[in-house]
Amino acid sequence: MMILFLKIMKIVVDLYKNIIYIILNTKIVNRNKLNQVNTISKKVNIMTNTFVKSLVAEQDKEIKNNNKTITTNGAKAFKSTLNANLDLHSAMGSFRKTNDEKITKLLDEALNEDLDTALRNLLLLRDVRGGLGEREAFRKCLQHLYHANYNVLINSNFLELVPVVGRWDDLLVFINPIYNTEIKQKVANIIKNAICEYKKSLDILNRFDSITEEEAKELLASMS
Repeated sequence: MMILFLKIMKIVVDLYKNIIYIILNTKIVNRNKLNQVNTISKKVNIMTNTFVKSLVAEQDKEIKNNNKTITTNGAKAFKSTLNANLDLHSAMGSFRKTNDEKITKLLDEALNEDLDTALRNLLLLRDVRGGLGEREAFRKCLQHLYHANYNVLINSNFLELVPVVGRWDDLLVFINPIYNTEIKQKVANIIKNAICEYKKSLDILNRFDSITEEEAKELLASMS
C-alpha cells in the first residue's frame, strides 16, 4: 500500500511539472508569473521530497521492528539480513535439515533481488571442491529454477557449469516426462559435446607416441 501511494505521489508531481512546462512553452505567462511558478514548483518539490523521505523512513523503521526475534537461548536476534542473497547464502549450510518450501522461498527471493548472485550461490552450494558439495539440495533448486526462471537455463551457460562444480548426472534430473523437450535437448547437447571433446582428446593421446614434429605444430596451431 505504501509503495502504491509513493508511485501515485510521483505521478502527481510529474504531471504538475509537465503542466508548467506546457505553460512555459506556449508563452502564456509573463516574467513575473514565471518567477511565481518557479517558486511554487520549488516549494512543491521540497514538500514532496520531505514527505516521501518521512514515509520511507517510517517504512524502514517498521521493517526493522518486524525483523526482530528471539533465539532458542532467549537472546535477541534478527530474522533476516534484509538482503535476500545473503539470507540464501547463510541458510545453505543447513539445507539438509530445511524443508523444501523454505528453500524455494529463499531461492525465489534471491533470484528476484539479483539473478547473477543467486546463480553464483547455487554453484557454491553444489561445488564439491571449494563449496558445500550439497547434491540433493542443489538438485531440488535446479528443478525449481526450471519453473522460477526457465530462460536462464536455456539462454545462459549455467547448465554447462553444473558438471564442472558437481557431477554429470546432476543434469539428468531433467530427463523426466514432466520437463519439456527443449531442456532435455540442451542437456543432451551438453553431454554429447563433452563426449566428442573426450573422444578428440583420446585420439590425440593415442597418436601422441607416433606423432611427427610437423603434425605436433599443426595440432598446437589448431588449439591456439
